[in-house]
Amino acid sequence: MERLRKRGHRFIIRLAREHKARELADDEWDLVSNLVGKAEDVAERSVPLPARTGKRPPKTKKTFPDRQSRVAKLRFGKMQLALKKPSYLGNDVAPETVVNVVRVYEVDAPAEVEPVEWILFTSEPIATAEDVLAVVDNYRKRWVIEDFFRALKTGTSYELRQLESARAWKNVLAISLPIAWRLLAIRTAAREQPNEPATTIFTTTELAALRHRLPKRLPQNPTRREAVLVLAELGGHHKSNGEPGWQILHRAWMKLLPLVEGMELARKM
Repeated sequence: MERLRKRGHRFIIRLAREHKARELADDEWDLVSNLVGKAEDVAERSVPLPARTGKRPPKTKKTFPDRQSRVAKLRFGKMQLALKKPSYLGNDVAPETVVNVVRVYEVDAPAEVEPVEWILFTSEPIATAEDVLAVVDNYRKRWVIEDFFRALKTGTSYELRQLESARAWKNVLAISLPIAWRLLAIRTAAREQPNEPATTIFTTTELAALRHRLPKRLPQNPTRREAVLVLAELGGHHKSNGEPGWQILHRAWMKLLPLVEGMELARKM
């Protein structure tokens, strides 16, 4: 965090391991988890938490155990702490650094579940409740960013390309980025508002190409979810297998694009 500051970067970092810290008015070092209980609560929200079930790697399941969906009552606190420099860092780092801290914690959680708690270190201002909520909302964008990179690396197979020059890598990246963005936009829209008309995320030509390629699969006025499932079927997906993954969606999209291009060319002839 000290190095980020020196380079003029802003940050929001979630605490992953315990760390020694102290309150600014106190010389005594303690663990961050023991100190954040003194944070000043400035806001409260009720947030729906989705269920977390299904097949997942054992390591992931251990870190993020299964849970039932519920509405969590969250409180948001703020404070400043001085963090102690770990012993493994060099002399170019100050003995301590002062950071803004935002604590998000669940109250009145069911007895059988572990309450939600985030501890965020940030360079962003936390003077008001709006500032604190902005820090949390910006951190929540991390999942969309990670999903985008999965769409890029797994969906377009960018990380599997065997190229020999930086120029070639950049050219492929320039092609892959908009494809990954479009796939993420389509999948997100279909999941968040599945019953909206498919015309809000697909062009009329794309829907016509899907209907031509897979006759009788697409309803006359399909929803977003119906259209995405038909698109995934073009890539070899079966409804019984759950939600389509990035590789399936990319494979389907690469089959759809030539059809769309052909139909658009035919109209111009």
